[in-house]
Amino acid sequence: MRAAIRLAAPADQQAQLDDWLARPSNGRRAVVAESGLMPLEAPDSVPLARLGYADTESLVAALADGSALDAWQRMVIAHGGDPDPDRLETPIETVDVAAATGGFVVGCDGEELGRVAATVGAGRRRVEEEIAHGAGMVVHARIGDRIEKHQPLATLLVGTRAIDRPQMVERIRNAFVIGPDAVAPPRLILGTVDEV
Repeated sequence: MRAAIRLAAPADQQAQLDDWLARPSNGRRAVVAESGLMPLEAPDSVPLARLGYADTESLVAALADGSALDAWQRMVIAHGGDPDPDRLETPIETVDVAAATGGFVVGCDGEELGRVAATVGAGRRRVEEEIAHGAGMVVHARIGDRIEKHQPLATLLVGTRAIDRPQMVERIRNAFVIGPDAVAPPRLILGTVDEV
């Protein structure tokens, strides 16, 4: 049974949402459910009740039954957006950035990855710069992961902005520190605003 989640939205936006939700999902719900690549475990510092779920099973169920996606779609429409992913711009090219050596990811310069993303067009380096909406980066390797030589660390998503591809690839590769010994991955959520 799907949860009925409604946001306060103008009638025309609610009609647009209802129309979009009535269309066949074409796997969109499956994408949301499958996108949880890491186990859905609540960090000790963030009780699931604060996130609106009684337990991990109800969180997984919300992803599986589509109610989480429905809530996201309603939020997008309430803000005047269109939740149809087919309308999003896509990259004109993708470039895998492979590890030069094997080992474990022991560090990653997230700030440098952000600078690369801005350079390729996923953000602005200057206020007057246009954003290349199809540009960006998908990071595949996380701190603590075992990496084989030539395994992709990240994928560069090239948009319409002219870039030096070899330089961007090298900057991404150099942002990852590969070492011989395993390290524990850092906590992803340190706590809520009230707790930190």
